[in-house]
Amino acid sequence: MKICIIGGGPIGLFTAIKLQQWLINGTYQIDIYEKRKKYTRNQVVFLRLLIFSDFPEIKRKLLKYSCFSSIHPAENYQGVCFKRLITNSNEELN
Repeated sequence: MKICIIGGGPIGLFTAIKLQQWLINGTYQIDIYEKRKKYTRNQVVFLRLLIFSDFPEIKRKLLKYSCFSSIHPAENYQGVCFKRLITNSNEELN
């Protein structure tokens, strides 16, 4: 079965990650479609610490594919800027 997610923004990426976690691996193919080939502006997503504590796997994946900036990085993950779109195989979409 194939699942298509329209939009590679924060909600589209979050949905893809959660679906991958919930569904049986290998049974579903999850594709993310984004209409833009390039970023038209930098987008900043602010995630509260409570979200990271509730979803540690999401934290690990998001921080792996983000440019991270924070005033106190050891204590605080407040300014996370996502500049890459990720496919299921972790390839960048250009």
